[in-house]
Amino acid sequence: NKTGGCAKSLNTGAVILLDVTKYPLYDYFVFMGDDHLPRTQGWDKAFIQALGQNTGIVYGDDLLQGNNLPTAFGMSRDLVEALQGMTFPGCVHLFFDNFVKQLGLDLEYLKYLPDVIIEHLHPIAGKAEMDEGYARVNQPKWYEQDLLTLQRYFTSAEYAELVRKYR
Repeated sequence: NKTGGCAKSLNTGAVILLDVTKYPLYDYFVFMGDDHLPRTQGWDKAFIQALGQNTGIVYGDDLLQGNNLPTAFGMSRDLVEALQGMTFPGCVHLFFDNFVKQLGLDLEYLKYLPDVIIEHLHPIAGKAEMDEGYARVNQPKWYEQDLLTLQRYFTSAEYAELVRKYR
């Protein structure tokens, strides 16, 4: 897409996988950026075990934000269906993690697994170079736009209904 942000492609991909006629076995979805690297053997099984049959969100330690933000996360299928993706409507690229953490808190089902390492190899951590791709999606205009969009969504009737339905 024109921004280079991943929200649209992430949501489109998730919606395709919701087609139970083609993909009936997907009960869990994971977001992981191309700058994430799973370090823990069996991280996927740990995510599934933590979610079980519950509606919710699970994440591990990214060695950057830790418990503070879920930069890579697992989400139950029902939430992906309700959101028609894995992040808030109108998102371009930023604040996925803030959204997901608040949603998990509001749903009262947010699990942090400190022993599951999914390293975030981000320039802020000094683990990657700030290249054109990072620079494009981290422009001030996207911070402003996505933050405003997220704030509006959190105060919307749509978000209140989502939380009411799945809490």
